[in-house]
Amino acid sequence: GNAKHAIFEHRMIGRPLREQHDLIRRCLDDEGVRADELGIDTLVPLLARRMETALAAEIAPGLRLGELPAEHLRAEMEFNYALGATSMSALRKRCAELGEPDLVPPTSAKTLRGLMNGKIDLILLHNGRFHVVDYKSNDLGDHVEDYAPAVLGAAMDHNNYRFQALLYIVAIDRYLHQRIKSYERHRHLGDAFYLFVRGMGLAEGAGVWRHRFSDELIDAVNRQLATAAAQEAA
Repeated sequence: GNAKHAIFEHRMIGRPLREQHDLIRRCLDDEGVRADELGIDTLVPLLARRMETALAAEIAPGLRLGELPAEHLRAEMEFNYALGATSMSALRKRCAELGEPDLVPPTSAKTLRGLMNGKIDLILLHNGRFHVVDYKSNDLGDHVEDYAPAVLGAAMDHNNYRFQALLYIVAIDRYLHQRIKSYERHRHLGDAFYLFVRGMGLAEGAGVWRHRFSDELIDAVNRQLATAAAQEAA
């Protein structure tokens, strides 16, 4: 998984991966990936083809990662924002009130405090909107049907990825609000894409989970996360 992330991050934009075997080999070596049975010389071209197929897959109408120019991509974007002491139960309750009772995972932690820190695999610009992308290497099964859009929701919920996606969307929403003078969410903020690489390109929509959180939910979570920090600042 880490090796695939590194390949996506460091690939030469506009050049096919079949011409970047040295990069793939280096990323595999850096992550300690061994190919004892298959052999590295066999694994590298196979992986290049699989990832090229993923890059060529249409993840939304007219949107393919492999066709985007470098200036429309920002990999590994780090974010930080203050939390103060955000009640997990209050956050869970507010999301439930807005129709998302299972969005915030149960946890032993009663509060989120300090600094929310993370890295988003990819931010991409398409048709004037900034979208959040996260790559997943989960093995969901041996059949294309295991990566169909209709069943990916179960994998998202099982791994708490939807909550992660919400936190990423909140982070980029705050960032864009600070950076774009005339920021309007409906114009500038896009969707969350979770791309299950093993299935991408094998069938229409395979391996692609796409979601747009409601403005009401984003606003509510933004307020919930900011409340304690704002009170402490006051």
